[in-house]
Amino acid sequence: MKAKKKNRPDRNRDFQFRVVFALLQYLHGVGVTEKSLRALTTRAFTELNRSARSIRKSAAVGSTEAAKLATAIQRWYRDRSLLDPDGEPIALPLLGPAPSVEWLMKRERVKCNCRQFSKDLVKYRVLERSRNGKFLPAGRHLIVRNHHPFLAEHHARSVIRLLNTARSNVSSESPAEFLIERCADVPRLPRKKLKAFREFTNQQGEAFIDTVNDWLETNNLVRTAKAKLPAAEAGVHVYAFYGGHR
Repeated sequence: MKAKKKNRPDRNRDFQFRVVFALLQYLHGVGVTEKSLRALTTRAFTELNRSARSIRKSAAVGSTEAAKLATAIQRWYRDRSLLDPDGEPIALPLLGPAPSVEWLMKRERVKCNCRQFSKDLVKYRVLERSRNGKFLPAGRHLIVRNHHPFLAEHHARSVIRLLNTARSNVSSESPAEFLIERCADVPRLPRKKLKAFREFTNQQGEAFIDTVNDWLETNNLVRTAKAKLPAAEAGVHVYAFYGGHR
């Protein structure tokens, strides 16, 4: 009597279910209704059945509004006209012509109602009010502490970028074409060490992001009517995680 083979397809299907469930759970958690989720999955299957060329085109990730917002905050720290003698950002009026927060948004061509969105930045604590009634960024790194459509877009595109990088690395014929895709984890970190882990990874991660961001900003093309060189979006995404408690 032949021994039964291990049921790998079932385990694979379980993993696939967990991936899909995680995405649906996230979207439902940020307010997407079950009806909308069903419509989205139907649309996704329709796209999946199109030609390979159309699929590749639909999966391409362009500049997002969240990325433009982050760029605007970064320019606040880099533009000499927006810095004080100590090299720190000066406080700006929330609304109105240059220089103002609303002007920064328009400068980066954020596709939204820049006036209303500038107010949202205060609501979501991206900006802090200074003593003179003007506003300063809460920090150099953009952190939105509440759900916002741009934040949901950012998270969704982060998943797409991760999957695209993994797919590109698998299909690349030369290691020289690989994009970095690394993970460091242990199965049983003591719970009392979680705070130290969080502080350590935040410190190291921010230093890494600052270094990469400096390089990207130095090499980023300035959008002008004359300079239309071939270009592509490029960047890194860093995050830490806790697993389930054991």
